[in-house]
Amino acid sequence: MSLTKAQLEERRTGVGGSDAATVLGINPYTTSYELYLDKLGEAPPEDESFLKESRYWGSVLEQPVCDRYAEETGYKVQKANQLIRSKEHPFMIANIDRKVVGEDMRIGFEAKTAARPDGWGESGSDEIPPYIMCQVQHYLAVTGYDVWDLAVLIGNRDYRSYRINPIQSIIDDLIEAEEEFWDRVQAKVAPEPQWQSAATTRLIKNLYPGTNGQVVELPNVSQKYQDVLKDAQEQAKLFNGIIDGCKNRIAMLMGEAAIGILPDGSAYTRKEQKRKAFEVAETSFIATRHTTKLPVAATKAIEEGTVIKIEAQS
Repeated sequence: MSLTKAQLEERRTGVGGSDAATVLGINPYTTSYELYLDKLGEAPPEDESFLKESRYWGSVLEQPVCDRYAEETGYKVQKANQLIRSKEHPFMIANIDRKVVGEDMRIGFEAKTAARPDGWGESGSDEIPPYIMCQVQHYLAVTGYDVWDLAVLIGNRDYRSYRINPIQSIIDDLIEAEEEFWDRVQAKVAPEPQWQSAATTRLIKNLYPGTNGQVVELPNVSQKYQDVLKDAQEQAKLFNGIIDGCKNRIAMLMGEAAIGILPDGSAYTRKEQKRKAFEVAETSFIATRHTTKLPVAATKAIEEGTVIKIEAQS
């Protein structure tokens, strides 16, 4: 669903359905810290290349998915591009895609696209990915609808549909977590970043896309992070060596065989694969690497007394 600039600004006035899983820390694409910055209008400009194609095709294919759902159910589906705010919990808002009209029950509807079937159960079940379940339960809590129907097109050829009933335990958890998050936004107290998330890595790159040439003295805690990093790298080398060793032993046992069957009934296969040639367009990025040799610029900054001391963040 494409939103106008005004609608995007309106989304900053509360916690929306697409925010629900992020607040609970189970959104694979973003974190509560990034969402916190966004609500304050302090998030960096998003990298347009990230998820650009999936978002484009998700928008293009939304209407065909709706048409298939209407054909399958016989329901009349109506667009509902408006913000709804919970009367009981005003910090909870919803921008729903569509709703079913002309039926006895109050039915909301959401159209999705997915590249892979991971997390999507059989059509007709209520098995959907957890982060999308949070979105639907949030919508049910805000709107008070009886049920929520959801249809998804997987891999551009696998259509499935689901009916989701309200699950009070999830709704209660969402209300509690979203209220706590919104209190943080209003008090401007940031949640702890999810340091191990790939979304945090992407956020930091967007926050600091370049370098200003300054030399900074890092706080004592940075040495702890470096020591833990070094130890983890050594452990990774050890386990990667074990993995490679086991793979090589199996490969040696297979020899030139095409298939090697293991005692548990699983198997390894060997076959020739062609790799297509391609060209990669020139690009630039900031590479952050550790070195044991102090750079000349750092030595010079120490001598000149221009090093900027960085304090540890609480």
